[in-house]
Amino acid sequence: MEKRFSILLALVLCLLLCACGTKQDETAVNAETELSMTTEETVALTEKEQIEKILRERIEEEYYNTVIDGITVNDDLGTEKENDYIALVYLTWNTRNSGKLSKTVLKMYSDDLAATLAEGNDSVQEIAVFWTVPYLNDKAKCSYERVPNGFRVMDEMWGRAFS
Repeated sequence: MEKRFSILLALVLCLLLCACGTKQDETAVNAETELSMTTEETVALTEKEQIEKILRERIEEEYYNTVIDGITVNDDLGTEKENDYIALVYLTWNTRNSGKLSKTVLKMYSDDLAATLAEGNDSVQEIAVFWTVPYLNDKAKCSYERVPNGFRVMDEMWGRAFS
């Protein structure tokens, strides 16, 4: 009886020691995770990265069948002010529609993208949205310039398939 009690006591002690070590390991892992999350949160985006983030999030969340081919944010050398930018957005629209309907939708998307950028950032002075439409085998471009209350259309170019 005494032998069984000793074995049982030894097993209980082993289990308790194992559980204590596991808790410490979990605490250490949790502390490391919290530290890395805090470090990631404190990393600030540059102005160009913030602009790209605004554009990328809007496109990914709102524009059906649209693929981002590239987003470039360049310094605007046409102004005297520092930290003025031009955004160049390259997109592919993978929807089978007529040229006329495609033009309507792409114009709406481009206008919306410019308006979204106007609300989210005031350092972009121009934005150009370049579209590739594989189904129509054609391209389009909509460009905008900043005005006091947002952006206005500066230029539009539509391929023949959009007529």
